[in-house]
Amino acid sequence: VQRQFEQALAFYQQALPLLRAVGDTRAEAFTLHSMGDMYRDQRQFEQALEHLVTAIQLLSRANAPYDLTQALNSLADLLFTIAQVSDESHGIQIALGLLTQAEKFLHEIGDPLRDKETNMPLPQKLLAQVLKKRDE
Repeated sequence: VQRQFEQALAFYQQALPLLRAVGDTRAEAFTLHSMGDMYRDQRQFEQALEHLVTAIQLLSRANAPYDLTQALNSLADLLFTIAQVSDESHGIQIALGLLTQAEKFLHEIGDPLRDKETNMPLPQKLLAQVLKKRDE
């Protein structure tokens, strides 16, 4: 499994400069999103966050609402996975730390991505959902 992860990651890393060179922002974002999911599965949470947030930044500028929703869902999955690490209180602390980083990155794109119903910053809403699922 580790070898397959490394091969797939190498493929994605080779593709990124090509996608940037041709200006295919959506494909670049999709690639970063996929890499973020792979890092999450490998429990490399900071790398997962970095790739997912970059994908979200690109998609927000590309006006791709469906793809943006998918990337935000992956961000929620990342926070949920972190909250489920062996020591739950430690997992929540890690999730809160990454949430703070995510809010900073998302704010840098000029829109803190607020939920339309609650006006709550979206990363906080995602974490609230994670905590609710954990308590169920």
